[in-house]
Amino acid sequence: MSDPISIELKGADELIRALNEYPSIAEPDLRTATEQAYAGLVDPLATYPSQAPTNYVRSGNLGRAWSSAIPELVFQRSTFSGRLGNAMPYGPYVQGDEQAYMHVGRWQTVREIVRVREPNIQRAYEAAGERIAAAISRRAG
Repeated sequence: MSDPISIELKGADELIRALNEYPSIAEPDLRTATEQAYAGLVDPLATYPSQAPTNYVRSGNLGRAWSSAIPELVFQRSTFSGRLGNAMPYGPYVQGDEQAYMHVGRWQTVREIVRVREPNIQRAYEAAGERIAAAISRRAG
């Protein structure tokens, strides 16, 4: 399996508190933010770089596995986590931290793709936090 992408909210005490006190309000917005965050990663993860001249014919399986990956979301008291992985066993050697020498500099790693898109991920969770705060405020009204 390819290196999974995990999202961990740090410094999100307000969101965690909302998740504990108002799970029916917080969970849907956190789920939406996580799905948005992962959706923004799938295309770049599934995109193949140009291929050097060779007789090797790519199967496309790695890209298809990213495109069909389903995020795992776990809500537990005082914690929330999301995870997205790729079922292809050779994924870590192509896009992971264990990248094989022939892929270095050609294929972006999962970590590189996430780092570039981190501001978008952060915005998705900030927007969720704002929606959750507004909903709680209306409820407390």
